[in-house]
Amino acid sequence: MSKPTTKTKVIPANSNNEIDPRNMPPRTHVWVYLRHSPGDNQTLESQEAEVLRQAKEKGWIVDRVFRDRWASGKSTDREGFDQMIYLARQKPRSAEILIVWEFSRFARNQIHAQLHLAELRVNGWKVLSIKDNIPTGSMSPIFESLIHWKNEQFLIDLRANTIRGLRLIVESNCLPGGALCKGYTFKEKQIAIQKDGTPRMGRKPTINPQIAPLVVKAFEMKAQGAPHSVIAKETGLYPAKSGSWEHLFRNPVYIGEYKFQGEVFKNVYPEIVSKELFAEVQKRIPRREHRLIRHSHPRRKGRKFQFTGSRGATHLAR
Repeated sequence: MSKPTTKTKVIPANSNNEIDPRNMPPRTHVWVYLRHSPGDNQTLESQEAEVLRQAKEKGWIVDRVFRDRWASGKSTDREGFDQMIYLARQKPRSAEILIVWEFSRFARNQIHAQLHLAELRVNGWKVLSIKDNIPTGSMSPIFESLIHWKNEQFLIDLRANTIRGLRLIVESNCLPGGALCKGYTFKEKQIAIQKDGTPRMGRKPTINPQIAPLVVKAFEMKAQGAPHSVIAKETGLYPAKSGSWEHLFRNPVYIGEYKFQGEVFKNVYPEIVSKELFAEVQKRIPRREHRLIRHSHPRRKGRKFQFTGSRGATHLAR
C-alpha cells in the first residue's frame, strides 16, 4: 500500500487582495524573511522568536524562514533574500504573506525595496512588517514610501557621520582604522570627550626603532636595483615573493603623507624615508598601466574593440 503524498497548499494569485495582512484568518500560510547586521539591537534569534510567537497567536502556518546574518541592507549579496525572491516568483505560490521584522531589514535602498515589494504584490503576496505600523487604506502606499525614504536616509546620514568622525581622528593626527604600516607602532592620544564624559582615544603612529631602520634599508637596496629576494634576506620584512613589497615601496606614508578621502595629511605618520630616496625608488617600480591592459594578447590583436571576444565584455554586461 503506497504512502499518501503531502501536497503543498496552492494559493490563487489574486486571493484576498483587499484584506489587511494582519487580519488574515487562521491556517494562513506565511513565509518569514529575517536579516541581522552588526550594530542591530535585535539578534536574528530574537527577531525570529517574536515573529513565530505572533504567527502562532494568529494561528498562521509558517512554511519557510529565510535568514541573512551579518548582511548590509544595501548589499546585493544576500543569499537568503535572493532565494526568497526567486521562490516567491514561482507559480502557483504556496503562501499568502511574507513577514519581515521591519522594512529596513528588507532593504535600505528605497528603489530596491519598492521594486521588490511591488513585484511580490503583483504576484499576489501580502507583505507584513512587524515593527512598521502602517495604517491601511488609500494612504498606506504613501506611509510605506516615507518609511523606505527614511531607511535609505538613515544610511546616508550614518555614512556622513562616520566619515565626519573619521576625519576628526585624522585631523587629530591619529589613524582612523586599519593596520599600522610596517616600521611604525603607536601611542594612545586623547582626541575628544564623548557624550558620557569619557575620553575618546586615537592611535597616533610613532616610529618603531627596531623595524624602521630595516624599512630604510629596504628602500636603499631597492633604489640600487636589488631584487626582492635579496631585500627579503637582508631585512626579513616580508617573504621574497610577497605582494606586500610593491605596497611598501609605493606607500607615501613613509615620507609623511597620509591620504584620507582624497586629501593628504602630513602629520599622521612621521617620516621615515627621505623624499629623495622615495622618488628614486619610484623610478624602479614598473608602471601599473602595463599590467592592466595587455594589448599584445593574441585575442586582442587585430580587433577593433578592445573587449570584443574577451572576458571584459562579460564584466561590462553585468
